[in-house]
Amino acid sequence: MAKLFITNNFNTNQNIVNHCEKQGFKSSFTGKFETANIIAFSKKNSSNDNFHKIGDELIIGIGSIIYKDFSNNNALKNILSDFSDENDINLIKQTIIGNYVILIKKENNIFVFNDASNLSTLYYHQKDDKFNIGSDLFDLAINRNEKKSLTIDENNFLEGVFVNGILGEATIFKEIKKLLGHEYISINLRTENFKINHISVKKSIISK
Repeated sequence: MAKLFITNNFNTNQNIVNHCEKQGFKSSFTGKFETANIIAFSKKNSSNDNFHKIGDELIIGIGSIIYKDFSNNNALKNILSDFSDENDINLIKQTIIGNYVILIKKENNIFVFNDASNLSTLYYHQKDDKFNIGSDLFDLAINRNEKKSLTIDENNFLEGVFVNGILGEATIFKEIKKLLGHEYISINLRTENFKINHISVKKSIISK
């Protein structure tokens, strides 16, 4: 599985890169955009590009994505072409087949969302004016700049152990939340405004 990490705490970047490289992942994209850093890691033993950049616009996708009969990088290109603003997220989620996490940078905004069934997970940690977003819970937890402030939620830990999952947005860490399938994250790169937004997602329909 590929990985994605976004932060406005620039001290965390190299920590995450070092941690993922030790696991055998290779950075496929690294970019600094005004007030946020974005790092994507490709799947192990995979040569498929998991991002597409044209001018100042960017899309990164991890997981399995089929969009209008296109897959892999061609699917990403078409999603970016169809995306005008956050009002398009609902339709794009309805049209995609697969389990995925997608990041789109458009002008001065970043939008991040996952599949409606929430099978590809995305986590976020926000404290004061700093945020970390990642597709791997322990990438956020292992970061030495943040882990001292994390506390274990014993009830959630036990729920995860005995039922093999935790319902809702909760995780085993009180400070780290899980993005749900009817939510998306928006980040304004100028103001650093970080927001969890809600959408209604209908049954997937393929648009030709």
